[in-house]
Amino acid sequence: MEKPIEEATQLKNLRGIGLLELLLVLSVLGVIVLMSVQYFSSANAQQNTTTLVNSYNTIRTATQNYISDHPAAAFPSMTTLVQQGYLPSSYAIQGDKGLTPAPNQWGGSVAIAGSSSGTFSITETNIPATVCTMAKGQLQRTVNTTLGESVSVSSTGTSDQGTTSCSDGATIVVNYNQ
Repeated sequence: MEKPIEEATQLKNLRGIGLLELLLVLSVLGVIVLMSVQYFSSANAQQNTTTLVNSYNTIRTATQNYISDHPAAAFPSMTTLVQQGYLPSSYAIQGDKGLTPAPNQWGGSVAIAGSSSGTFSITETNIPATVCTMAKGQLQRTVNTTLGESVSVSSTGTSDQGTTSCSDGATIVVNYNQ
């Protein structure tokens, strides 16, 4: 008969998790989740920035190579660069009206334009604010300002060539020498 009394005593001595302990565990898990979301958000923005900067560099190189190979030809369009093999086919879309420039990863336009002064510009639109800020800094390190090359940003109708303020839907224009 003593066994059931011993078991009942042992069960009385067992304790569950207290409210304070449960709250402490939940708060630690909350901090871990918050930190991981911030990390992955930052990593995603950095990846998008790298993709944008690589796009500018690819288009710049393709344009300079085309101009070098065809000095007497008219300034090339994005579709010409794709058709001639200077840009990968991912830079254009085949549609009902023929080949058109592909939008950037945010749905904005990508365009190049030449001038008679021997310069050309690459423009990308609809860039998110976080990517715009990081990309502008990286692109400014790739231009040669002594040759008159520059990076400018237009956000919500304003142009701020000297600052890094960007808003969602920004446009980045990079001016290069041929």
